[in-house]
Amino acid sequence: MLGDQAIADSFTIPGHYFQDEPEVFQKLSFVYYANHLLKYYDQEYVRVYSSPILVDVGRNILAKYRSHLKLQETPVPLKYRLYSAHDTTLTPILLNLGLIDRGCVIAQAQFLKDFKCKQFVFPEVGSALTWELVEVGAIEHYVRTSFNGKHINFCALTKEQMRPGDREGLSPKYDCSLRDFDQRIADLTVRNWLQLCHNIDQEKTPDLAAISRRVWERK
Repeated sequence: MLGDQAIADSFTIPGHYFQDEPEVFQKLSFVYYANHLLKYYDQEYVRVYSSPILVDVGRNILAKYRSHLKLQETPVPLKYRLYSAHDTTLTPILLNLGLIDRGCVIAQAQFLKDFKCKQFVFPEVGSALTWELVEVGAIEHYVRTSFNGKHINFCALTKEQMRPGDREGLSPKYDCSLRDFDQRIADLTVRNWLQLCHNIDQEKTPDLAAISRRVWERK
């Protein structure tokens, strides 16, 4: 389970800091969100930044499964693992899963207008991304993923790939097999992420400060 710590109080408690200036708070929110998302203009960056958590989650779930079936010598007694993180940790993972409409969020900052983005706009304070290892019967095991209590299609399953009980449900759980989950982790990540983090070309990164100033000055 990956949880989001509070970002700056000035963004999380607008009623306290911006009681008489709600429009100022909205402007700041638009700029903050867009300023953060602009650096993820390259999908390779998104994969690199989301790799540390996803690789670790995938490894731990597989280890728990193998321990449960006594397929490995070292037991894994833990039933729950909590990762404490910031919104900036969750963001690349949600982008990688296609759950944040990056273009819509940036457009809001450019035009200082709420476009009611259909997908998640940004991880709110207290957000949680959860992976569960689910046992069905004695031998079937699946991974179930949810964000803030809502099941998400982590493995990008088609209707035909979904479990029979999920296909017709109003709220499918999108349970994916361990094989599909492991493959999805591999598709979303890069194994040499630590090396790539040091090799990212910073000269290609947009001038975030300049863009923020233009957004803020826009009438």
